[in-house]
Amino acid sequence: MKRCFIAMILCLVMVKFSSAQKFGEVPLDLIKQVVHPRDASADAAYYIANCNSRYRFPRNGGAFLSMEYHYRIKVYQVEGEGYGNFEISLYNNSSEYEKVRNIEAYSYNYENGEVIKTKLAKSEIFEEKTTDNYKKKIFAVPNVKPGSVIEVKYKIQTPFIY
Repeated sequence: MKRCFIAMILCLVMVKFSSAQKFGEVPLDLIKQVVHPRDASADAAYYIANCNSRYRFPRNGGAFLSMEYHYRIKVYQVEGEGYGNFEISLYNNSSEYEKVRNIEAYSYNYENGEVIKTKLAKSEIFEEKTTDNYKKKIFAVPNVKPGSVIEVKYKIQTPFIY
């Protein structure tokens, strides 16, 4: 009984912790932060780098792996601005291919006492073929500068589950 109670408490703590890190809910103190609290020389820091993977089994047969990525990055110095540039590699063969869906990206800046939220436009997402079997989606989160918080999420679906 005691173990069950402890397990229940741990589950509640994990649910509370995970709900505190939802996409789009960036803490104001992080946006206002000027230097990294543990390393004043840091160019940038990841506050969230998360991937949730799920196997999917559609009714029409087959299977695929769905991976949802979520990143939250704080930029502290000019040298950290490159953290706003993303390249997502996707594999394909003659009959099957990976695809990326639902790309969302924002930068958050604190200017003149208010938070400025800048959204990545769909027209700012590009595709480049790198080899016969690979292509990549490329984008740069807009309005990234020292002090910005970058937040990005996207899903990759792949039939290559081995």
